[in-house]
Amino acid sequence: MCKLACDRAGSLISVDHVKDAMDLFGTEKVSDLEKEHAHQFADIKKLINAFRGGDREYNLYSLLRRIEDHYIKRVSDVPDVDGYPFKENHRLGELLFKIEVISGRRRDERNGFKLYQDEPDLFELKENSDNLIMWAINPSYRKYLQIR
Repeated sequence: MCKLACDRAGSLISVDHVKDAMDLFGTEKVSDLEKEHAHQFADIKKLINAFRGGDREYNLYSLLRRIEDHYIKRVSDVPDVDGYPFKENHRLGELLFKIEVISGRRRDERNGFKLYQDEPDLFELKENSDNLIMWAINPSYRKYLQIR
């Protein structure tokens, strides 16, 4: 990120240079995710692109609805997820959490977004099924996905 911002700035880096670099940075991160996680899900780029122009945050219901409406309904066949045949959109949401496209926070917490490495069972908790966890798109992908 800093290198991309520096390439745009020439000398002193400002916040605007960092913001300008976010689109290219997000594009590169998606490309890296494709290479790194293709063995877990062959359609990772299409799944991530399902969030293009969407919201920054989702509760579980709205996250799964977004996956259903903008990915599942638009592809003819959903590939295996982590080596298992696709059965439900919940597995795709969990995959997005595992690969850190989304992070979660409890509704009553102001900050404190949790990554998979911090709390691997967060997606499976009853709190989540009760819509008490908010899922946010990683800031690294927001400009790429045209999320404000």
